[in-house]
Amino acid sequence: YNIGEPIANLNHASFMRPDTLVPIICASLMLFALIIVFIIWKRRIWFYAKFELHPFDRDECENEGKRFDVFVSYSTEDSDWVREMIRKLEDDWGYRVCFHELHFEGGASIAANCERAVHLSKRTLCLISRNFLASPWCRAEFDAARSFDVNYHKRRLIVVKCEDVNVNEIPENASEIKYYLKNFTYIDKNSYLFDVKLKYVLPQTKQGPVANEETPLLVD
Repeated sequence: YNIGEPIANLNHASFMRPDTLVPIICASLMLFALIIVFIIWKRRIWFYAKFELHPFDRDECENEGKRFDVFVSYSTEDSDWVREMIRKLEDDWGYRVCFHELHFEGGASIAANCERAVHLSKRTLCLISRNFLASPWCRAEFDAARSFDVNYHKRRLIVVKCEDVNVNEIPENASEIKYYLKNFTYIDKNSYLFDVKLKYVLPQTKQGPVANEETPLLVD
């Protein structure tokens, strides 16, 4: 058919010619593939739960010299229930976990310890509670992790809201956390499929367990 010829003048045979049919088929297949990818992306948590399919959002921190899979930042006032989460991360899921009670170097400043913990871990997991918000050291750990993400253009900070904290009532001394909860995605500890959502944002390749942790692993 001739370019510029009215559609009404084209007959059925015109559309069946290879030079017409092939581009139509290719465009249709590409559109179909894009729709499938979009559906999987929208339902990526469901696909991960069902099939452990994780084609998006992966960041395995390769060749960065990380010692830990995740640094867990929490208030010592919450230690009783946090220990169970750390046990799950280590024993059930096989992650190498950094946490201050075991790995912070004695004699070093808390600021230096939390900075190294963030830089040596593939993820920083902040467990937001009222005790966390009230602790200047927890807020410093959050700020260190957030600064790392901003400075290096990463998304390695994982925020879990562990209590029914009213975001609008968060005090000004925790303004960075308040801003984050209002503008970025976080995980609610009491939400449906919490374990799946948490495992999805953690690294998929793992450092593995540590045989001997009698000495702080943040020390060179």
